[in-house]
Formats: sequence, structure tokens, C-alpha cells
Amino acid sequence: KPQKGAAQKARRARVAAKLRAWLALCKVVDARDGRRCRVCGAGGEIHRHHIVKRSQGGPDTLENVITLCPQCHTDAHNARVRIMGTADALIVQKAA
Repeated sequence: KPQKGAAQKARRARVAAKLRAWLALCKVVDARDGRRCRVCGAGGEIHRHHIVKRSQGGPDTLENVITLCPQCHTDAHNARVRIMGTADALIVQKAA
């Protein structure tokens, strides 16, 4: 039993550290992007979007995460907007 408890504690510590790192990255991304959508320029509510999806191996890095408004974020995930490149060399294609 002590080993199981120690493993759970270690897992919780790893999850907490990953969350702290993500929140710190979000602050830097928000500041870099001026808390505005990188596609349409809208302010207000913003989401963070991975240019290369996590499911496709995209990392949680400054180069791979941008801010999007809720509508552009939905459009990106529904293939109405294609976002490529890096945060510093962003390529945006809108579907016809």
C-alpha cells in the first residue's frame, strides 16, 4: 500500500507541475499576442490554440501556441480556418 500511495503522490505532483508550466506559458502567450485573436484581431475572451495539435505531437511551447477568439478557435477546429507555421511566422488560410 505505501508504494501505491507514493506513486499517486508522485503522479499528482507531475500533473500539478505540468499545469503550472501551462499557466505560465499562457501568461507569456497572452502578453506576446496582446490578448487579441491572431486571426481576426478581436479582443475580449481569448482561447489558447496549438498550431500543431497536441494529438499530433505539438508541444506546449511559445512557438506553437497562439491566442484566438472563440469564433476563430471553433473555425480552426472545424477546418474553416487553417493555421500553420509558427507563432512568429503564422500562415492563416480561410476556407472558400
